[in-house]
Amino acid sequence: MQLFPTALISRIEVLKDGASALYGSEAVGGVVNIFTKDDFQGAELGFRYGTTLEGAVAERRGYAVAGVGNETTQITAGMQYYEIDPVFQRQRSYSSPEIALTTNFGGSVRDANSRYLIIGEDPLHFPGPIVANSPFNVGATPGSIAPGVGYAGIPQFYAPATLGKVLTFDTSQIPGNTLDTARTNVIASADHQIFGKQLEIFGNFLYSNSDYQAFLNAQPLNTNSGVIILGSVRVDPNTGNLVPENRGAPAPFNPFQQSLDAFSGAARSSFPHPIAIMRLIRVFLTTPTASIGSLAVFVRRLPLTGRLKRLATTANTTSHSSTRTSSMLSS
Repeated sequence: MQLFPTALISRIEVLKDGASALYGSEAVGGVVNIFTKDDFQGAELGFRYGTTLEGAVAERRGYAVAGVGNETTQITAGMQYYEIDPVFQRQRSYSSPEIALTTNFGGSVRDANSRYLIIGEDPLHFPGPIVANSPFNVGATPGSIAPGVGYAGIPQFYAPATLGKVLTFDTSQIPGNTLDTARTNVIASADHQIFGKQLEIFGNFLYSNSDYQAFLNAQPLNTNSGVIILGSVRVDPNTGNLVPENRGAPAPFNPFQQSLDAFSGAARSSFPHPIAIMRLIRVFLTTPTASIGSLAVFVRRLPLTGRLKRLATTANTTSHSSTRTSSMLSS
């Protein structure tokens, strides 16, 4: 039903009994057939807009249908666009606020001395008017902070914060309860009678593009989860002493001389990712852009008149998503 404008639907046929002989073993519970018009004349435009009273989540749908023909030739085309905004967790009382759930978020760091937040960061209304996106934007340089100094060595970017303030981070600010959805569909059909109803050529074209986006809380990785950020020295896990780093060259964006790993706490520098800024992750669950039915020519004898074409028998598609208009109902 989402593949073409509803104005193109001529009728819907429901077969309640099993139809395995025609449609295969999956149709044991019946079949729903959607028939489209093959004699549409003129043009039709339609638009629908709706919104919610809470959160202003809008839904938009528009379509256009056109057809032209005579006694022997008929061409019909239709296009439909559908879009609905996502509902974010922060927009509903049952999912907001969600606080005191984590201390691991973009801009929240700690060392052996204290916890820190980026200057201007507001955990409750994340991210807030932060001073910069990176300590390197406000004067920090790679490898400039001696071991044991910690984040106090970047006072122009980080400010000490209490555990209570860090725990006010609201995890409902970014994630969505529903998907951001947009779909575009185009369909066209043409047929021409060569010798009346006895010999006819026809073809169908189908294009479908669906875009689904989900918004997630992207929590940064840290040294406790196995992240290693190399410096020029590291903590020997056996002795707890600083030794030269022998695992590779210092990371180009590590402001500390000491490597950051699971053992760096022994040298008063147990850091999460030093510049882990929360980024909005948009997960695309998208069907292939091209879902195009081949414009093929079929020749067959038609003993019956008043025929309605069924798209499922004439369109060969390349999409991974189903574009059949005959839906199988399994019991």
